[in-house]
Amino acid sequence: IGFLDNIADQGRTAMLDIAADMEPAVGELRTAVRHAPPVACAYALEPSGDSAGPLDADEALEEALAEWEDAFPEPDTLRFAEDAESEIWASAPDWLALLEQRPVLWQSFEVLDSLVQAVLLIPVAGTESLAIELLDRAEQVLREVLRANAAEGLKFEWGWLQNRTALSLLGERLSIEREQAPTPQAMTRLEWLVLTLNPTDNQGFRTRLLRHYLELGRFDEALAFADRYPDDFAPMRYSRALALFALGRTEEASTALREASEAYPRILIWLLKSQPKAPRSDGFGIEIGGDEEAWIYRQQHLGLWQRLDALEWAARTKRSRVHRAKPRSS
Repeated sequence: IGFLDNIADQGRTAMLDIAADMEPAVGELRTAVRHAPPVACAYALEPSGDSAGPLDADEALEEALAEWEDAFPEPDTLRFAEDAESEIWASAPDWLALLEQRPVLWQSFEVLDSLVQAVLLIPVAGTESLAIELLDRAEQVLREVLRANAAEGLKFEWGWLQNRTALSLLGERLSIEREQAPTPQAMTRLEWLVLTLNPTDNQGFRTRLLRHYLELGRFDEALAFADRYPDDFAPMRYSRALALFALGRTEEASTALREASEAYPRILIWLLKSQPKAPRSDGFGIEIGGDEEAWIYRQQHLGLWQRLDALEWAARTKRSRVHRAKPRSS
């Protein structure tokens, strides 16, 4: 595994070298990231009860951020612009110089977010490794901010606008590895985000956490976690039924599955289909309880239902629901 990891690391380095050849400032940024100052706290929090409260940048960071706004193109105006990449990297000499002149900017979530966006805009595979370095730093900064403000273990809610960039960076780090098997580090990060920082889960990571609990055989934790979100949307309700089944609580599992399928029947229909084709998208987003959502659930969870030998039980439960629904003949 170490050998394969080394080959993968060499491949990522090679791709970054290609990106640096295309845009020399990429190489300068990579060097700057690796020589960035140690992580420090440049924010105040006012913890109250179980909440850390909103981030408040200190005076030095506020002053530096005012200069950053002049040096770095406005992220929101570039998000959907066709020439976003060229505009950002054309201004790189200015913002790279400012990062050197104002090292406190390396402690800013807004700055780290801007740099991540800049890197991910580069049209070369493998540049996400540099984005990961920046995202990992953002996580370290957040942990230090919470520690320095005696707010470890408290909620850091999405409801505070000032907190959203930091939470989004943590979410971006998780999204990069969403197709991978859950590593201990990824589980620690995911649990921290969903269980501690933002339990209302405005970012939508709870379905993934529940799936990972089931994949790892942590069925008691899966059920306890699902019960935090009663009457939730389809994926959580179906996976809760699966957790009950995995625990051998078949009668409760059948009840939970029937209730889930009554509220969201398409999930069970697609879960039990044999080699279906993906539904056609209407281009207007994913409908809650619709065929596209059911297809996504199937793609992410079918192997899990198969490994737990739950599909036959699900089919029996579906048939029993149909029989119950049929009116008796007079």
